[in-house]
Amino acid sequence: MLYDRVIKLTAKQEKYHEQIDNSIIVRNIPTSMFIHNTDGNLRTEYIERLVVDFGMLSIGKGEDEKYYPFIPFFSGELNEYGLGNTVNGISLNGKYNFSGSWDDFPIMFNNFSHTPDFQLCNRVSNILTEVGISMKNNVKMCRIKPSIAVPTETEKRQAEQIIKDIDDGKLFSILLDSLKIGNGENSYSLVNFADVKDIDKLQYLTKYYDDVTRMFLQYFGIPIQSSGKMAQMNNTELSGYNYYCKIIPIQKMEMRKDFYEKFNKKHGTNWGVEFGEPWKTIMEKKEENANDNRELDGVSRGETDNADSTES
Repeated sequence: MLYDRVIKLTAKQEKYHEQIDNSIIVRNIPTSMFIHNTDGNLRTEYIERLVVDFGMLSIGKGEDEKYYPFIPFFSGELNEYGLGNTVNGISLNGKYNFSGSWDDFPIMFNNFSHTPDFQLCNRVSNILTEVGISMKNNVKMCRIKPSIAVPTETEKRQAEQIIKDIDDGKLFSILLDSLKIGNGENSYSLVNFADVKDIDKLQYLTKYYDDVTRMFLQYFGIPIQSSGKMAQMNNTELSGYNYYCKIIPIQKMEMRKDFYEKFNKKHGTNWGVEFGEPWKTIMEKKEENANDNRELDGVSRGETDNADSTES
């Protein structure tokens, strides 16, 4: 059965599958940031996957009056920015070749640096995979499992049977003269390859996992707090922290709005883009916090001014 084959994966296969799982989870963050309103012509996830993975895309109209996204490349005489004046590309199904000016095929860039997020997502998923493996190994090495050191193969089998009977909850008996566990010269030794006390080290791996996740989410505009202990932050510091998390989302939004402004002008459409629901809530909340902070600062300044006037 397929289930049985999945359960019996090798360590290398398990790491590969864990890497794939983390990569999917991580890449779903930036590709969920926006909702593209294309009047039902193109799906949001396909647009964002191309922009996130390649850093840019353009959209052409085929002879069948359908719209086709494609990855652009540039040729021809260089413009003032060092990019070719001609935009070229092939529809993803290979049906159409597109070529024309920047006005004919506007470019949707991912951010101001025109770079993809794929490499960042891949690095973060690699780190999370390694941390996850370390956490799993830490748990395994904290299991209480002493090993009995015996001198002969016969006694090894006897010891293994005793261990099996203990595991099965069965009663068992042994010959008195074969009872060698103790401190005598011919006694068996108990060897511990693991230490249950090492489980407290798991907190450092968990903290690192949280920190990597937090930094990744902050980059994409989600200002979650660390699970570790931090010094208390005042309103001004919190406000600056929130503004920092807005840098990349605002950049991305401006690049997409710029594209649709030019695209709509070319094709007479009314396409647009907006933040996805999680980011929409976050951005609105940040504005509320910023307004609250400004009001609090205003009250503080007013109290200070009144105190100064009273003293004078």
